[in-house]
Amino acid sequence: MSLVPEHYLHILSLANDGHDWGWYAPSEAHDFAEFPVLSYVVPVNHDGRFFEQYWVCTATDTGAGDIKRDIECLPMERNKRQLDLKTDIASIMFRKKGRKRYPFLGESKHPDLRLPLIEVSVTEDEVFDLWFGSLRRIVVGPELPGFGKLRIRKGSCGIGLDEIRI
Repeated sequence: MSLVPEHYLHILSLANDGHDWGWYAPSEAHDFAEFPVLSYVVPVNHDGRFFEQYWVCTATDTGAGDIKRDIECLPMERNKRQLDLKTDIASIMFRKKGRKRYPFLGESKHPDLRLPLIEVSVTEDEVFDLWFGSLRRIVVGPELPGFGKLRIRKGSCGIGLDEIRI
């Protein structure tokens, strides 16, 4: 197992461009749907299996339609057929939502998006809502504007990112 995960939990939208179904960044999905549905998506290997680890990036929701520039990335590890995100107050499990893998058809050049992608969902919404609701944390993906220009610094609770421009 690598000490530093190379893969991320992404937030993407499944859309049909008139020819094919595929994943798009939220900002691109508006070209195909007035109200795109957002999904948690992870890259998988070519056999459809999870990698050992992923990063889950979170930020604080100010409640005013904004997020603070305090992005923190937490490691999420494979645990049998699920993914386990261990936080300071709860363990949040994600599982595959179906078996269908779709390619990324959008513009982003993130290396994860060259791999097969599969949708995942939280196994216990109550735990997820408790953790993110009590701390006002939301999941953000590498699709966030300016994400690729961030400097990474190590923090006590995973990896923190600074200099984000939202």
